[in-house]
Amino acid sequence: MKASCGYSWLEKTSSLRERNMGVLEGMCITDARAKYGSDFRNIGEKKDSLVARVEEVWDGLIADAQEKGWKNLVVCTHGGVITAYINYLYTDRKYGLNRKLSPDSLKVPFNTSVLTIDIVLANKQGTIQDFGNTDHLGGHFTVKDQDLR
Repeated sequence: MKASCGYSWLEKTSSLRERNMGVLEGMCITDARAKYGSDFRNIGEKKDSLVARVEEVWDGLIADAQEKGWKNLVVCTHGGVITAYINYLYTDRKYGLNRKLSPDSLKVPFNTSVLTIDIVLANKQGTIQDFGNTDHLGGHFTVKDQDLR
């Protein structure tokens, strides 16, 4: 659906929303672990479902870019969505990593950080150039507690 802000090129979709946590929604991780045990991460929306809904948007954006000659796109979403999908792109779709990155770099990014991916439209393959970049915030910031859902 087009956003109601008056920009025809701005689109909003619920497919990029954060993972649905089911009965854990709004709970602190320590409370979820205490109530449901170590299996608490398996409650709510499954990773495969999250990846499938994001992939539909992603593939649609690549097709639109190819059709309309777009050179740059900006996609805004939540850190959990970014982490799950970027790891999928790297692991399953074989996107490359810039030499300054490693698979260990692809963890939960700092809020408002920037991720940059270059995509060759002809074959839809990509290279993850930067992940979790916070230079625009005036420094290098990371999420210290990676013990997230």
